[in-house]
Amino acid sequence: MSEVILRFLRELVAVFLDAAPYILLGFSVAAVIQVLLPVGLVRRLFGKGRVRPILVASALGIPLPLCSCSVLPTALALRKRGASKGATVSFLVSTPETGIDSIALTWGLLDPLMAVFRPLAAIITAITAGFATEALGGTDEEESSRAPDESAPIDVACACGPDDVEPTPAAHGPDDHDHAGHSHDALEREERAAADLAGRPFRERLRHGFRSAFVELFDETSHWMLAGLVISAVIAVLLPANVVTRYLSSGPVPIFLMLVIGIPLYICASASTPIAAALVIKGLSPGAALVFLLAGPATNIGSLAILSRFLGKRVMVIYLATIAIVSVALGFLLDAVYAAAKIDPSAVAGQVRMLPNWVSWPSAIVFAILLLISFRRSSPPPEFRSIARSLGRWTGLRIGKRGFARLGLALLALWIASRFVVTVPPGSRALVTRFGAPAGEPRGPGLHLRWPAPLGQAQVISADGVRRLEIGFRSGTADAAGAPSGVEDLRTLEEESLFLTGNENLVSTQCAVQYRVPDPARFRWAFSDPDGVLRLETIAALLDVLGQYAIDEVYTTDRSLVEDVVVKDLRRRVENLGLGVEIVGFQMRDVHAPPEVHAAFRDVASAQEDKQTAINVAWRYRDETINLARGEAARQGEVARSDSTSRVLGAAGDSEALVRKASAYRAHPEGTFRRLYLETVEEVLSRGRKIIRPGWQGSGDIDLWISTGKGTPSPAADVVRGGEVRKSQRTEE
Repeated sequence: MSEVILRFLRELVAVFLDAAPYILLGFSVAAVIQVLLPVGLVRRLFGKGRVRPILVASALGIPLPLCSCSVLPTALALRKRGASKGATVSFLVSTPETGIDSIALTWGLLDPLMAVFRPLAAIITAITAGFATEALGGTDEEESSRAPDESAPIDVACACGPDDVEPTPAAHGPDDHDHAGHSHDALEREERAAADLAGRPFRERLRHGFRSAFVELFDETSHWMLAGLVISAVIAVLLPANVVTRYLSSGPVPIFLMLVIGIPLYICASASTPIAAALVIKGLSPGAALVFLLAGPATNIGSLAILSRFLGKRVMVIYLATIAIVSVALGFLLDAVYAAAKIDPSAVAGQVRMLPNWVSWPSAIVFAILLLISFRRSSPPPEFRSIARSLGRWTGLRIGKRGFARLGLALLALWIASRFVVTVPPGSRALVTRFGAPAGEPRGPGLHLRWPAPLGQAQVISADGVRRLEIGFRSGTADAAGAPSGVEDLRTLEEESLFLTGNENLVSTQCAVQYRVPDPARFRWAFSDPDGVLRLETIAALLDVLGQYAIDEVYTTDRSLVEDVVVKDLRRRVENLGLGVEIVGFQMRDVHAPPEVHAAFRDVASAQEDKQTAINVAWRYRDETINLARGEAARQGEVARSDSTSRVLGAAGDSEALVRKASAYRAHPEGTFRRLYLETVEEVLSRGRKIIRPGWQGSGDIDLWISTGKGTPSPAADVVRGGEVRKSQRTEE
């Protein structure tokens, strides 16, 4: 819990240092504008007509130093003095949405593009609302028929008065002068004051303007400005960046979400700026931030109710709908502009205009003193008092100005005490200096006392974490084509990436070195720019190694070998220098020819790839043919061995069968003779007709009748006998 409070205090001090110079600058310019353009002059500039008053009211509302709560009675008083509906609505839109102080704060906390686009969007919204009101807002007769008595006071719940009573309709009377501009005769008082100052010297008028800006206007916005700074610090501490980046970084969801949050919320333009800046740094899309900056100051529940009462529900609906539609459309347009310009809003927010400490610290001290004086002089806004009462009911504690003052003093004391202590996390070392000189050995993990700035400094360096050094490119600054987007010097990056190879060709490479810092004292105190030294040593190692290889080898086969050689050479170099680092790894992120000859080298690389592809295809065909031939030879050998074995075994079986038959014949000649006889007859006369019957002699005798043609079968004995006769005749012959 204490760590979270300390982080909150550090973030609050940081946002104070960033915002204070621009807030003071904005109020100073507002003081000059009040001298040159008093509110009483606005009525005369509106003039007559339908178009010109809307344009003038929209333009005058941008720099006019009026807070969000004073613009409503001022605009209604202008309406009573003859301003048209459209001009009144345009004034109501453009004045609270932006101002000189909020424009300066936008420039300091966000970026110049947002600082220019914000007032431009306010003018577009105001002009659109004015013309929409003139076209759809009805006639003046309809308004006069439902308008309240003009002699009644204009009741606005505003935190600008010195009393501590929340304004109600009964709390104001015809003679109430708590806040200039909160009654129907506000312009008369402004005009009288302007007439009194007109004849005075410029120095006195300027003094009056500064008093009006840093007293009256500052009192109207001081509580809201502090609330905005506190909320921005809370967002920076408690809101995880991945949540905003994942869900609110793009698309329509964050834009409509900011619209829903901004419409009922009462917040001034200056207070909304640090909140929007904190959300943008966390990853919120710039279009959604613009919607919040436009809808938040221009709309709230109280102002919409009063607007509906005096100008009618139709005008109130037109006012609200125009702000919602135009702000959403401009939000999408701003996202498209950032995408087309390839600008990362979270990366450039608050980083372009870094002011020196001799400007930031005095400005923050002056701003804090002005806040304390304003808090003593003015009462908190009714919204703050309502929140305090709700917290009191929930907690049972009475929360008032003294309670908040004591809480602020306690937080201030805690922050001052934290300046005397440095917290070193595990795996890190703290380098403590006193009056610029090292104060002892590096501190290990834990809590350590040290002198606060400017007497002493403490720098925490990670000793175990792996760092990354980039050669020839910078992460987060490259566009779609790989070129840096303006943050880095293009010439410097080209000098880092171009190298001469062994065959006298130029090669462009982007590399990354991973290293640790085991000796933080040596790393930080022995060298004024240790990262620059390591970068130069890496470039020198690349020059030595790449000069030993041809460009084709670096492209293809020897790329990993080049990385290994560079790592060994770089380790030797940093050890000889005593840089205090340990090289963990080296990677060649990209290797290609210079842009001027990149197309030619790409064609050569494609030809080499085609050549290698053809070689690989030939080797594949060779391997397939050899393997198929070997397989076929093995198959035929196996078939031959199988046939040989089959024939040998068949012959052995036949021989064995004959031996067994002979043995059986010798043992049983008659039976064997008959069986062999019948088998032979069956085999030889397989297609003839045969009849077998028992013989007349008995004891196993059989008669065989064979058909030799179409006639009646004859006994086999006659057939055999005929054969024997023919055989004997041939023998005799």
